[in-house]
Amino acid sequence: MQDDRPLKSSGHADAADAVQQRLEELNARMRGLGQQLVAEARSLEELSLSMTAMSAASREASDAGARARSKTKSKSKARAKARAALAERWSIACQLYGDLAGLCDRLAALSETMAESFVVEMVETKSFQDRHAIAGKLETAFFDRLCGEREALREYLLSLLARRAWDAVKAFVRYVDVVGPEIEPSLLSAKIEQDFSLDVVAWQSDIGIGEALAVQDPAYVLTVRASEGRGQGTLSDLRRSSLGKFYVERLKHYPPVRSAAIWLWQRGYPVYANRVAPLVFRREAQRWRPLTDIVEYSARSEAGQKVVLAAPSKVETPIPVAFPEKSRAVLVSPHDSYVFPEIFVTTVPDATVYGGTNLVLVNGEVICHNLYNFERDYTSEELHGRTSIDPKNRRVRWLSHDNDPEHLPRAGVFVDACAPNYAHWLTEVFSRVVMFCSDERFADVPLIVNDGLHRNLMESLLLITRGERRIITLPIGRAITVDELYLTSNAGYVPFERRTTRLSGHSHGLFSPVAMGRMRQMLVDVAATFPSPKWPEKIYLRRNSGVRKVINSGEIERAMVARGFSVIEPEKLSFLQQVQLFSGAKVVVASTGAAVANIIFCPPGARISIFISRYADTSYWYWQNIAAASGNVVRYVLGEADPGSTHGIHSDFRVSVDDVLKSL
Repeated sequence: MQDDRPLKSSGHADAADAVQQRLEELNARMRGLGQQLVAEARSLEELSLSMTAMSAASREASDAGARARSKTKSKSKARAKARAALAERWSIACQLYGDLAGLCDRLAALSETMAESFVVEMVETKSFQDRHAIAGKLETAFFDRLCGEREALREYLLSLLARRAWDAVKAFVRYVDVVGPEIEPSLLSAKIEQDFSLDVVAWQSDIGIGEALAVQDPAYVLTVRASEGRGQGTLSDLRRSSLGKFYVERLKHYPPVRSAAIWLWQRGYPVYANRVAPLVFRREAQRWRPLTDIVEYSARSEAGQKVVLAAPSKVETPIPVAFPEKSRAVLVSPHDSYVFPEIFVTTVPDATVYGGTNLVLVNGEVICHNLYNFERDYTSEELHGRTSIDPKNRRVRWLSHDNDPEHLPRAGVFVDACAPNYAHWLTEVFSRVVMFCSDERFADVPLIVNDGLHRNLMESLLLITRGERRIITLPIGRAITVDELYLTSNAGYVPFERRTTRLSGHSHGLFSPVAMGRMRQMLVDVAATFPSPKWPEKIYLRRNSGVRKVINSGEIERAMVARGFSVIEPEKLSFLQQVQLFSGAKVVVASTGAAVANIIFCPPGARISIFISRYADTSYWYWQNIAAASGNVVRYVLGEADPGSTHGIHSDFRVSVDDVLKSL
């Protein structure tokens, strides 16, 4: 039998080796783990050090941030304090200079940054006297950057600024900034006008001249007491009667009744005054008196020395341009040119002057001016029942009498039936005053004028007389007898109303270029001595009167404003302000009306467009003749009269916007 013990011993050895090997592996792992622990311990130590460093850095950063925040807060407080100080100083400046805030608002509408720069410059440099120039310089530079060479854009933006439409201005700036200056102005203006529903606001001056000019020194102005009750003319008496009030309140608005009343008055009253009243009442004072024109009277021996103020002068009256072209045929002039007669002063002894008429009574006759054509034209005195005129025999009945007239040793007379109307005052009355007062030989002669003149008309007298000449105001119905009356011949005249339409060649008005030129020069020189705002150079006159209104005026105003025009309400300006405005105007657009007479003050070469309705027997050349005597010409835009109107040549009318734009 074989022995197996050596085999068993060998198996134990292998097991021991395996255990030993595992122990060594375990020791190796333990050593590796120890090394790893050591490494991790070192890492933890490094991390701890890093965290400590980071904590220190964080504390440092926190401290630095706190210091920065503290510094920033200090700076903010300093800036806030500086802004508060700036605002306080600006507020004080605005209290002294009333227009400062308006200038800033205007700039802010264009650019807030520009407005802030303006405020800072004003406060820091204290250049308040130059505020307008500085604001204008900033504004012009902004316009140049925004609008480039597009003048139409610039004009519309200026119009928005003039209307103080600040939100619309901001929208304008945004649109042009995005689209560029090549944007179509009409498209932009239409968008803005529609979006903001802009009403056209009349231009207003930032500088007020005050009322001092309209206040007369009582030491130099004497008012004759008005007559009580009757005495202002038959028509005036009739209007105050029960019958007259009933007609005005109940019947006048019916066209057939109104036409019949006018016909009856113009045809029937002369029959009563000339045929019935003389037989029934036999009033010697209302007898026929011959009419003698001033030229004829000045040649008589009883007349005083004749003083010539201006030689005869020729006036060229070219045919004005009219729109639409098909309407130009109505512009038929009675002349291509005319010679205005000499202007002179003659002395009338023992004369009687009545309020509201330029007719003068002397020695049983009546002196009239030399441009009257009684066969063609009515006088205002006739149509108001103060006189009755026989045109064929050149004689007059004086129907209004003052039994207790005032008395003066000498005076110059400038009363006139049409003096209360601004246009007639300037061209027919005040022009004579200017010629008379410009001659030193009459320096201390008192002036007799109409009573009740508008303050602007009295202001014009004050500007010429400078408060150094006595002015007597004479009411209608009152009279003054004058020992030595200075009578000045015409400087301008337009007939009051046509007596008949059967004759052709009616006068549309004649005006002396010498008188118009002297009046303009004297007033412009005087106006230059007063404070003046920056008046607009392109103006549209808004007509607020009750007659001859432009029916689509709102549409036209918006079109004008979109092209850089300023809307003006002349009746809200003083006389001096109107002289300042028109003397610098380059373009004037207006509907026919008394305020258009201000074109006398326009510089030569001004562009003048006037709206007027197409209507038979209209004196189309009236404004052209005034302009021609003042060194200008006009363009007419002819419109269609309201078919439902009963006011004849004074009817409201409509004009084409396209025609208006063509006239520009």
